[in-house]
Amino acid sequence: FYNGNIRFTQGTSYLIFNRLLYLQADGTEIINNGFTWKPEAGGNYSPYYIIEVDGDATINGGRFVGKNLSSYIIKLYWGELKNAEVINNGSCIYMYQSQINNCKVEGTGLTSYCIGNAGTTSTVRNSYVRIIDGDDSADCIGIKANYVLGCTVEVEGGGGIADAYETVNCTVKNSNGIGINAGGDVIGGSVRTTNNVSLAVGNNEVMGTSIYNKDYLGPGVTISGGELLGCSIVDDYVSAVQKSVQVNTGQSGASIVNCSFLFLLSATNQYAITAEDDDTTVYFANNTFIKCVPFNPTKVTQGILNTPDAQGNISVTY
Repeated sequence: FYNGNIRFTQGTSYLIFNRLLYLQADGTEIINNGFTWKPEAGGNYSPYYIIEVDGDATINGGRFVGKNLSSYIIKLYWGELKNAEVINNGSCIYMYQSQINNCKVEGTGLTSYCIGNAGTTSTVRNSYVRIIDGDDSADCIGIKANYVLGCTVEVEGGGGIADAYETVNCTVKNSNGIGINAGGDVIGGSVRTTNNVSLAVGNNEVMGTSIYNKDYLGPGVTISGGELLGCSIVDDYVSAVQKSVQVNTGQSGASIVNCSFLFLLSATNQYAITAEDDDTTVYFANNTFIKCVPFNPTKVTQGILNTPDAQGNISVTY
């Protein structure tokens, strides 16, 4: 398709199920060059999706602009969307065992995720995702997929990335939701969250990530038994009693090594490392603490008993 557009307006009565674009056969590819698809108005009964890739097929390029739709503008079921721009006043792309590569996706007024589907093996790679005027709920999320690689996510009023097995070299800027609610490892990248937890991680690894937590009374990072390795963590809040990393209740054995902690407010009782329970064992070594107390002695017990060797090395053992 070259240099044009299709505007598709359907009825709103019961049992309407029109489709604008439907790819089923494996190997099919739709290539758009300067072409725009504009589905608007109406609401499909079943199936719910105006544009659907159902199988090992590809949509390559183009702009997809939705207006007043009752559901996602695109459904990817095993297929791929690449080099495209998707805009909708609502959720944008439903994914199942599929891929999004090098796309720009923008949703407005969301109450759920902009891209994704919980519990499926899908990948979003090298894409820009934005939510404008989200509803500030825990369900309003930029990307909900298993693998999120090299993406930039901006969310006004919600979370950034959720449930990913791997989040690699991503940039997240969000407010009023969890920045990265990790289901697995987080490698590289940065997250800047206002008014909520920047990073929530379980028994996984976070390596080389820059974390900036702004205007939030609670911890910037929550962790279970996982590891923070080589991370930079900044707390920016005008309160004298703050905490940067907090170990979740009922957990023990988190490891925090080669990290830096900076509190922008100079005050007492600002703890870099704390826990919800008293006497929680944490393994921490070779960290830098700026304008804060390294750990809360009531909540945290140092788990590293090794002394440095002749070269100053410390063995972190469990």
